[in-house]
Amino acid sequence: MRLKSGNLLWPDLSPRPRDYPALPGDVFCDVLVVGAGVSGALTAWHLARAGFDVLVVDRRLPVSGSTPASTALLQYELDTTLIELRRLIGRECADRAYRRCGLALNDISKVVSSLDEDVGLGLRPSLYIAKSDHDIERLGCEAAAREQIGLPSHFIAKDQLRSRYTIDRAGAIVSHGAMEIDPYRFTIALLQSAVRQGVRIYRAPVELSRFDRHRIWLRSGESRVCAHHVVFATGYEIPRALQSRYCTLKSTYAIASDPLDPSLLWPQRALIWEASDPYLYLRTTA
Repeated sequence: MRLKSGNLLWPDLSPRPRDYPALPGDVFCDVLVVGAGVSGALTAWHLARAGFDVLVVDRRLPVSGSTPASTALLQYELDTTLIELRRLIGRECADRAYRRCGLALNDISKVVSSLDEDVGLGLRPSLYIAKSDHDIERLGCEAAAREQIGLPSHFIAKDQLRSRYTIDRAGAIVSHGAMEIDPYRFTIALLQSAVRQGVRIYRAPVELSRFDRHRIWLRSGESRVCAHHVVFATGYEIPRALQSRYCTLKSTYAIASDPLDPSLLWPQRALIWEASDPYLYLRTTA
């Protein structure tokens, strides 16, 4: 699958990651992680710390799939607002989903603090800005709902938005605790840390071969991988064995400017997200 096109910002800012060897033959592990992007790296890192024997495979060079095309705005918000999510799945489940996303931001900070490398993590406020005047009441209710479940956020009107952030819109929800990161450097640092914890990483394509209640076998050329569990962390590239008609892929576009004088940027360099569908979003980099 062709996952991306054009020139990517993140790989241009960092050295090329090391390649990993091919499978040496048949291998065994507790958990096989398929995919060496940010999801696979986080999964392997956590499992290794929990004491599992972990193997990571990717048919590409590490960090070469979807991850280097990520804009990496780290926010607790989902594409579906909290109020709309409550309508879809019930209040209890919706509130828990949003709280878990808030906790995940704290967890990422802890992970980054354990790494030796600078991965471009920066704490930022987040602005969910109105598309038009018709959004004001809806965003006010949404901000109140988030506050009710302990996620610090509040609605600001047009005048405050303009004076505090120099943005001319009808209003916005201001949330705190959001972050920006360099996803490429973050993933490379995670993989290096995982290797130091005993994780084995190989460059190899794999296909599901067979499984029973206790083992899963995958094939890679003449070699086999046997695992108790398999985690598919392949991003948008869904393995054939897991494909379903419920997934529809669409294209998004990211534009990176030339470096700007920081004095030209909006105050606090907040993460900006538009309350519309389709929407625009915006962030800065180091």
